[in-house]
Amino acid sequence: MSDVVYRELLEEDIQDICAIIDQTWDMNKYTEDQKTAESLLEVYFTSYMIRSNFEEVAVLDGKVVGVILGRNESTFTDKDSEHYDIMGAFRKKGFPITEKENIASKYISRIDDADRQMLSKHVGEFDAELNLFIVDGECRGMGIGKKLFADFIRFLKYNGAKNLYLFTDDFCNVEFYVHIGYKMREKIEVHSKEFDEKGYFYLFSKEF
Repeated sequence: MSDVVYRELLEEDIQDICAIIDQTWDMNKYTEDQKTAESLLEVYFTSYMIRSNFEEVAVLDGKVVGVILGRNESTFTDKDSEHYDIMGAFRKKGFPITEKENIASKYISRIDDADRQMLSKHVGEFDAELNLFIVDGECRGMGIGKKLFADFIRFLKYNGAKNLYLFTDDFCNVEFYVHIGYKMREKIEVHSKEFDEKGYFYLFSKEF
């Protein structure tokens, strides 16, 4: 097996990254077909990219197997990115929004509202955010996530950040953040009877 290479994210990495994200989210259950699911994944990934000023991927045998995106507030300039309309961007791609996808849109909005509600209790407290952090399921346990996370923290410290926050949920590896010393600050339960999903969404943070 080749060594893992860590580098900046390139446009040609997006397809691999969306495939890794879909391992966790399974976007097909929210859409009518595979092409629509892939388009929605790309729109979601774009929403993370435009809110970030740190991007790094891990590449193994020519394939992206891990990615981390985050933001240091003091060096981030695109404040309009906070108002990015995910479903609006999806519609601009020319896909008709079916009833199933409209229900999914409302579910996604409830999750976004939960995130905003949790963060509203800590206005001005944080100066850095982790937007996306995910490793291919087949490559976990190889230290890839640890290295990506360490590089992001090094970037934040270099730029003067002192308090990082992140959102996560029961569909992700919440215990990872507990294990590395992050503190759960808030949690909200979000339920979708249409997709038979119910779980907690969390706000975690850590001071450097």
